[in-house]
Amino acid sequence: MQGFPGSVTPDYVPFEVWDSLQGLSTYIRTMLSTQALLSAIGAGEKSVTIIVATFQWFLRDLTGMLTFYQGSNLDSNAKMWRLVVDLMNDLGMLMDLFTPLYPSAFIFIVCLGSLSRSFSLNYGARFAVVDNFKVVEE
Repeated sequence: MQGFPGSVTPDYVPFEVWDSLQGLSTYIRTMLSTQALLSAIGAGEKSVTIIVATFQWFLRDLTGMLTFYQGSNLDSNAKMWRLVVDLMNDLGMLMDLFTPLYPSAFIFIVCLGSLSRSFSLNYGARFAVVDNFKVVEE
């Protein structure tokens, strides 16, 4: 930001520290959930064909594309929606982590998880949240 630190409110730096830690946590959870998904579809097993695994992954991604787009309509209460989106993303990753435990329900679980995570893909309120930290000069 231009003019930092005078251009932002004092609570901006702690927000960015926590936001960065949350981003790192999300990255680690994503690695773990991807490992669980690959294990659940049988990656590395001789009995699983590549086409079956690819089709299952395709269904997961296709489901994630079936989202709603609200754009700037969500900016009116940006902090609340940011929390909701983070919780939905966490729920989706949690579902991915459970896939090895319930291989018979793999497609159902990963599609629900992908749908849950897809809320965060179409949410651009991070910029609205960060705008709340700007110092208004009069």
